[in-house]
Amino acid sequence: MNLVNEVNNLLHSHNVTWIKNRGHVETQLDKLETVLLCCKENLGFHWISDIVGNDFNEIEYKLIYLLKNPEDGKSLVVSCIFNKSITVKSIAPLWRHAAEFEREIHEMLGVKFDFEISRYLFPENFIGFPLLKKFKKFEIIDFMKSKEFGSFTVSPKFPLNEQDLKIHLDLSNDKVSACDIEMGFHHFGYEKYAEGKNASQILNSIGILSSKTSPMWTMSWAHLLEQALDISIPDKAMGIRMILNELTRVKDHLYTLILISYQCGYEDFVSSLTIWYRRTLEHITLLTSNRNPSFIISIGGVRNDIPSGWISNCLEFLGLLE
Repeated sequence: MNLVNEVNNLLHSHNVTWIKNRGHVETQLDKLETVLLCCKENLGFHWISDIVGNDFNEIEYKLIYLLKNPEDGKSLVVSCIFNKSITVKSIAPLWRHAAEFEREIHEMLGVKFDFEISRYLFPENFIGFPLLKKFKKFEIIDFMKSKEFGSFTVSPKFPLNEQDLKIHLDLSNDKVSACDIEMGFHHFGYEKYAEGKNASQILNSIGILSSKTSPMWTMSWAHLLEQALDISIPDKAMGIRMILNELTRVKDHLYTLILISYQCGYEDFVSSLTIWYRRTLEHITLLTSNRNPSFIISIGGVRNDIPSGWISNCLEFLGLLE
């Protein structure tokens, strides 16, 4: 008996549909744990790749569990809809890392799980849940009430991220009586920004998630849509994307080495690395014909071909860099 038939037989009391190698199972919250346990222990779906939360309507949430059978290669999507007042039983006993998915869903949507959850994507005094449809703006409560209050901004010892640390101190009689540290929003809230936008608008803006690796974010979004819509990519376009990815990776590594070398006091090494960093940027700009490297990515391929003479120049550059 093949896996599809096994799933259909064991989960016959649930609504099961298949699209190619991906099955979709709709169940109720009180049966969710049993269904997931059956999928793992009896059907070979030993890996959970993600849990997705959805603000389904004003009174209900929807949770979607993405499972994978590593031996058969098939995927299973298990979903359930439930009232927002209900506390959901954690599936961490089945998959330990699932607790991290549940923490993010709680922080972004407010779904209640049966274990204590503290904020880690946003400061503790952050107001609201950003992926709720009624959420309007990012806001933090200023819990420091003392008249003697000070705050200052510092950079981390190795500033490999793009955001500073902000330290708030409450001073009382020359002593620190309270302290709060902000590392900036760990989550960019892009999902909220993307609401109401079409696929092309998202493609052109998703690079804001990171200025250093923006082509990779854009390519990931394009690849997701292409898979969902069964769009075939020409081999040459795939090759151009791969080259852009690799050059971006080289650029990112050089940037990281520059920051580390600077913090360690190797100024001569920083100067040398900066030259190679700028030359890598030049080759990326020539390849994409745009200062924004994400611009070359389009749904179904790339916007333009490799410029004449670019390949030989790039190979010579990479040879020197090596």
